[in-house]
Amino acid sequence: MSAKWQQRRSRELAESGKRKTEKRAFAIANGKAVDGVVKDLGPDPGSKAGGGVRVVFNMSNEHIPTFCADTVGGYKNSYDLGKTIRLGDVIPTPPPKLRELVDYAVSKATGIAADEIYFGAVEVNGSGVRFYGDYCLVLKDTQTDEWVLDRNSYDIARPPLSWNGPLDQKQMIKNVESISGKWSADLGHMLVVKTFSSVRVSSRRLTVGQISNAVLNDEDYVEVLRKGSFTTADIAEVRTSATDAARESAIADRALHGPIPSAMELLWRRRRLEAEHAMTNRGLTVRVVTAPGRIR
Repeated sequence: MSAKWQQRRSRELAESGKRKTEKRAFAIANGKAVDGVVKDLGPDPGSKAGGGVRVVFNMSNEHIPTFCADTVGGYKNSYDLGKTIRLGDVIPTPPPKLRELVDYAVSKATGIAADEIYFGAVEVNGSGVRFYGDYCLVLKDTQTDEWVLDRNSYDIARPPLSWNGPLDQKQMIKNVESISGKWSADLGHMLVVKTFSSVRVSSRRLTVGQISNAVLNDEDYVEVLRKGSFTTADIAEVRTSATDAARESAIADRALHGPIPSAMELLWRRRRLEAEHAMTNRGLTVRVVTAPGRIR
């Protein structure tokens, strides 16, 4: 796998530094800066990037107490929850949902059984993919042979990787093979390619914050195919965004002084309080993320 992503990295560097010696030098330096962030190295000797790349899973406040109470089963995927069927070599009828079709292609390309895959994301200093939940669970350790995809696995079934019309399973499997790699061998090269395609690289050095935003921005992220679940014992810390922390505080303030928040806002805040209480009881630290870059 490393040869494929090494070649893509080389092409990206060559394109970024085309025709200008100075621009080429900055492209090389910025590529090394991305490598440094992966290893938690800052721009100067002895400096840190803020923690390096980590595997994260986002979870809604509603489900945090149940997750914290389950110290055996831990984090659940769709198969654990019984929300998906189990696909074999023959696609059943009636046709399965999109999630099953994607899982089938990912499983065929990687050799991991679909029900053993837990989909996480690569993060640097942010609070993960907010769409999947307001709390970001940051794992302590990473399996060096874990598979990673350079984008959301759903993209293999969306244009332009998959054209409109009936989904072609063979093409979807090829799509997975095209965007996949291994954590230890390919992630650094993959993140260089992603960063250079997200940030305009010219005659300026990239900062840790810029790289962090390029690695994960909204729902544009690098996906981790973790084999097997995890429990609270596997979590280094929990992060939440400054936006959600501010919203929680605003609801509390309005509950005291008015105007009265809506019932949905009060329910959301109550669930946040219950979630943080459950995490505290499990010894988990919740940190509010205020910026993607380094903080003194």
